[in-house]
Amino acid sequence: MQNKNIFVVFCVLLVLFTYYWYVPSRTVSDIYSENWKLGFDSVELDANGEPFRWMRGYAQVELPRLSTAPQRLHLELQNIHPEEQLLALWLDYGGVSQAEFYVMPGRRMYTLWLPGEWRPTSEVLTLQAETFQAVGDRRQLSVVVRSIELTPHGFGLSWWTLSAAGMLLQVLLLALLIQRVGWSRWLSIPLPLIIPLQWGLWGEHAYTLWAVLFAWGLVGCFIVVLCFHWMGRFFRFRHNDIVIQPWHRTDYLLVGGIVSIALGLRLWLVPHQVPILNGDDYLTGSFAANILLRGWQALYFGHHTGALSAYLLVPIMAVGGISHNTLLVLPLLLSMILTLALYGIGKDLAGSWAGASAALWVAVPSATLLWWTLKPQPGYLEAVTFAALALWGSIRLLWGEYDQRTTIALMSATTLAATLAFWAGMVVASVLLVCGLLALLRWQRLLRLPFLGYVCSLVIGLLWLIPTAIYVYTRPNDNPLWWIIGREKHGLAPSDAFVGFTTQLTPLILGIERPWPMGVLDFGAAIVIILTMILAVFFGFYIFIVNTVRGSIIPLSLSMTVVGLFIFSSFNTLLSDVRYVLPIYLALALFVALFVAAIRQNLGIWAATAGLGIILVSNIWSGPVGMFTIIPSSERPEARLAHTLVDQQITYVHTSYWIGQVLMVESGGQILASSMLGPNRESYDHRVEYAVLAADPTQTALVLNANGDLVKPLDFYLDQHNITCTKKHVNWFLIYCNCMPWPVIHDLQKYLPEK
Repeated sequence: MQNKNIFVVFCVLLVLFTYYWYVPSRTVSDIYSENWKLGFDSVELDANGEPFRWMRGYAQVELPRLSTAPQRLHLELQNIHPEEQLLALWLDYGGVSQAEFYVMPGRRMYTLWLPGEWRPTSEVLTLQAETFQAVGDRRQLSVVVRSIELTPHGFGLSWWTLSAAGMLLQVLLLALLIQRVGWSRWLSIPLPLIIPLQWGLWGEHAYTLWAVLFAWGLVGCFIVVLCFHWMGRFFRFRHNDIVIQPWHRTDYLLVGGIVSIALGLRLWLVPHQVPILNGDDYLTGSFAANILLRGWQALYFGHHTGALSAYLLVPIMAVGGISHNTLLVLPLLLSMILTLALYGIGKDLAGSWAGASAALWVAVPSATLLWWTLKPQPGYLEAVTFAALALWGSIRLLWGEYDQRTTIALMSATTLAATLAFWAGMVVASVLLVCGLLALLRWQRLLRLPFLGYVCSLVIGLLWLIPTAIYVYTRPNDNPLWWIIGREKHGLAPSDAFVGFTTQLTPLILGIERPWPMGVLDFGAAIVIILTMILAVFFGFYIFIVNTVRGSIIPLSLSMTVVGLFIFSSFNTLLSDVRYVLPIYLALALFVALFVAAIRQNLGIWAATAGLGIILVSNIWSGPVGMFTIIPSSERPEARLAHTLVDQQITYVHTSYWIGQVLMVESGGQILASSMLGPNRESYDHRVEYAVLAADPTQTALVLNANGDLVKPLDFYLDQHNITCTKKHVNWFLIYCNCMPWPVIHDLQKYLPEK
């Protein structure tokens, strides 16, 4: 006991010393300076007809909002124009404050008033000014930023103080836990999580609202652990091991009702999804159309996504036609299958209440999960869905008892689901690793599986993996393995990525920060979601370590594997994109399932119903309510453009990727669109590019955004080469057709910006 008291005193003194030593230097002011970064806004032509760039220099600096109080932004700027001319400067601070003024010659101090906010906005200060080039100097020069000083003004709550207070309380609660229950093995689990997070939160830019919420969230976690320890006898499962139970009529009715809810909700929201579909979403449809109409088979058509979604979409389009309506059928079907799989996994882990909770959490999800279960973008939703089926099959195979024929069929089905998942997108590697972990835990069961089942599984795996291997061999510079393993771009350090995942990506995963254009979630609903997931996740740790509930190892290992693969990958810089951590939703759904099932078994049906109801209401407030902020539409603007082109017997188009992918689907597959005009000249199928280049010019057109940066250079090229074209406006698109003579596309590209 004496050693424990010494440990407590040491921790308290260490945190207090750090707090009083470090806080004053952080709350007085923060000074940043950063060099200009040059960017290009547009392209114009000089008197000789040669393109030149009119440039605006810009600088972006991330500035933390120090407190909830109003702040003063002091800028020290230097106008270094040799002729002492005034330079126009445009300033924007996170969309909250904008200003446009002229910078006097020499060094000047400018002050901007920033209104108080209870939470930070984007925290990015953007400065733009015209550049100039001095005689004999090849550099593009502009206003120099000497210093940026940010100081709070008036009363407000300091983010640093709130975070530091939360850290102090964490140490005290950890010491209390050690005193109360000793160094048990389950108590050591939070320590590896706390140390790197605390270290990362000492960084310059970490003290935001989410850092404060996370610091105090950990405080809440320790309190929850204490409560679970004190009330552990109320949260025990009837079965510690996984028990495969047969399905009854009530299970079929229940899962049918939940799947119907998932389908009905998404059908209701489809008109709100149509306006925000982009070229990546139409990619599945364009390849399915080419498979259906032209027999152009596809192994992989992207860097890290597979062609499985296109093949799944082919029979749907064969029956319903090629349009965005049939395109959106696929995510609806995949969402229904995912809901069914999670019901099955949850039921096998902890009974019907667990299955219903997991399925409902996906059927009525928060914003980001709802967003991804409506998107037809290839390589993600279908990969997670088949991975969930593989996980469910693995659980049933390793813990269930069947006759030989059923076992062989289950082995084959599980292998097929796992292979399809990995072929669709390697983002599901975490789920397959968990399946492997379960197999190791049940190695004795593996020895009893029939040999014929292993043969069938091997054949199925080879049938699907051989084409992938051929593609990797024949196109070594354009395959998913290269995209993941051999990238030249390096990511963040794992510790920085872990802090970024926790403070930036986690709010987006939970739907607290919602995808554009939904906006930020209501604070009350955000708190409910945060508290619910903290309770559910820590309850999963508790029942695994203390009650040795075998089923909890699945969400625990899955969540840790997803996070581990992400922070050590080169994609760990994408802290505002959940694509590469989508399998974590399987883990979160199962955490919720185990938590609600424990409430049902120990506190009764009404307590479980109330808890699940609160979760679903907060999800609805995050997801469906957020979708209603999007103006609904039943037709894309590109559909009218496609109809106009087809009516004029134009079936080949040179355009950009984002326009071309949409045209190929909205035209019913009649149009082939090359994306080599730019910007973003990236082709996902070179057969399309070759076909458009070889097409009859009378059936070919150039299509541009009428307000884009390509119009002026294109017009100049046509004038310089005495090419006459018929121009037509359709919505905000511009069509160039009947060109005489037809322009040389590769020569034209030299006049167009690539980005």
